[in-house]
Amino acid sequence: MLPTPELQTVAQSFLVDGDLVGADIWTGGHINDSFLLEFHCPDGRKRFLLQKVNGGVFPEPSKVMENVQRVTEFVSVRAPGLAFLHLIPTKQNEAWLETPEGDCWRLYPFMGETTALLEVENERQAHAAAFAFGHFARLLADLPNPPLHEVLPGFHDTLARIRTLEAIATKADSQLLLEVEDDLSYILEHKDVAGTLMAHLESGDLPQRVVHNDAKISNVLLDSKTGEAVCVVDLDTVMPGTSLFDYGDMLRSMCSFAKEDEQALEQVQVNSSLCSAIHRGYLEGVGSMFTEKEKELMPISGFIIALELGVRFLTDHLNGNRYFNINRPGQNLDRARVQLKLAKGLKALAGS
Repeated sequence: MLPTPELQTVAQSFLVDGDLVGADIWTGGHINDSFLLEFHCPDGRKRFLLQKVNGGVFPEPSKVMENVQRVTEFVSVRAPGLAFLHLIPTKQNEAWLETPEGDCWRLYPFMGETTALLEVENERQAHAAAFAFGHFARLLADLPNPPLHEVLPGFHDTLARIRTLEAIATKADSQLLLEVEDDLSYILEHKDVAGTLMAHLESGDLPQRVVHNDAKISNVLLDSKTGEAVCVVDLDTVMPGTSLFDYGDMLRSMCSFAKEDEQALEQVQVNSSLCSAIHRGYLEGVGSMFTEKEKELMPISGFIIALELGVRFLTDHLNGNRYFNINRPGQNLDRARVQLKLAKGLKALAGS
């Protein structure tokens, strides 16, 4: 499509030696407004990814961008030449463009010859993605203070998520509550275990690290030819935390071939081979930096994060589907039940 006047103005604010000749909506993400831009440059046509940070999800977009800037600049110095996201500055030499309305726009080079998968298809892909997230954690292990901004406070505070569910349940329709009685009971039965990661993090038993917080296969670019991991993307939720948030999220999101909203729950099975591939890949990625306590809690982290997302889906179902978009009635309940089934399987696999 031809660039709109707004896109023309925004795009031409960045330091690109060329003329904007094309712009298409980029559907590779679900949170931010994204556009694939094409510039005619002296050395040929080049593509870039332009994004506007979603102020509805992130109340302080500038803090998101400060985190992204710090992470990308640190990696570029620590590992020059590594395939990694980097920000194209504006013509005023700013890392991102902030409009008078408070919108934050950023520009990245578009990484060609790569692909992103919506779902894991085999063990090799699971291993590659896990290695990428482990290597990401190792790259940022010595990011200097101050800590990154907590752009979504309490994002992985599983106990707080359960307390929110309990509060919503007290106001929910009685018929809805009857329908989810078993699901709610299972969650409340495991309330004590749910707070394990946060408790160890707050006590200092687990080291605070830089965490991606959206560690799923769709956020890893894979080489289109070799299938090897090229780069971790979508850095908006990078915050301080425990790396077990990411490891648990990988187990949760890549341990099964079932659909996220599968209604036939007998199809939802934890695949131990996928879990083993994730475990091997992540430990290879982090290298020797993991402590014994981190290794000890790796098995239960998948259960906790799966339970947490089940809680979030169930909360939204009882609260009128205000957060997660749905395409049909009951979809968030189906999503919740898939996560709770995965949680049960991951708990059994952990031997707890």
